[in-house]
Amino acid sequence: MQTVFLSIMYRAVCMLHGVKFWRTLWIGAVLGMSLIPFSGSLSAQELEESENLPVDRPQNFQLLLNRGFLIGSVEGDDRAPINGSLSGSLFLGFSFKAILPRQNAGVRITPGVNWFKINYRQEDEKVFPTDTVFESEKHVFAYLEVPVGFFINFSKDEDGDPRLFTELGGFLGYKLNGSYKRKFEEGGRTSRLIRRDVPNVEDWRFGLYGRLGFKRWALYYSYLLSDTFSAFTTEDGTTPPNDLSTPPTLEIGISFIL
Repeated sequence: MQTVFLSIMYRAVCMLHGVKFWRTLWIGAVLGMSLIPFSGSLSAQELEESENLPVDRPQNFQLLLNRGFLIGSVEGDDRAPINGSLSGSLFLGFSFKAILPRQNAGVRITPGVNWFKINYRQEDEKVFPTDTVFESEKHVFAYLEVPVGFFINFSKDEDGDPRLFTELGGFLGYKLNGSYKRKFEEGGRTSRLIRRDVPNVEDWRFGLYGRLGFKRWALYYSYLLSDTFSAFTTEDGTTPPNDLSTPPTLEIGISFIL
């Protein structure tokens, strides 16, 4: 109908004016009018597709990273002094979340590996892990660990992921390996010693943990209920006093959820 109307107008105008100019103008008008219904159908198609786009769902499978630092020394015992700023845990795990029916709380299970390090201050009074002063000295243990916690989301974003949340739970770990490392001067050069078998280390560790976070970041703490060492045995074959205190049990750090 639009084309017939334009054809009549074209013939009438051509009778009054020059044919060449108006022929060009008529072709342009026909093309423009023919594109109007096509553009309208395209917009409707785009709108229909946008309405059918899938809605983002809350992420129930995530990577989780903890970095904790030991708080305090060994209860004031200078015979086994610990450097808290260089000691603590590095945990990497895969998080599974089960959301409860009301969508604002649930359970998180995060199996992973925890690398736990105890760095000792080099002081003259120390007797453990050796009674000799070196440049540095530490124990490093790797645990297969499974934290299980209950979380509450105080607020969520448009995708249903938490904004402000808290979490409380416990963890159980089994020792995969352990090592003793020290760095010292020998003959004017820096040398390193690594021993893979650390005696009298408990195979199991367990404790409590908690988080208070916003989106992907959280303040993290853990409290170890088990002992790290079943008995104190030095690396140099000496026997330290039996009344040595255990390493600090409280860690504070950060969590990152990806």
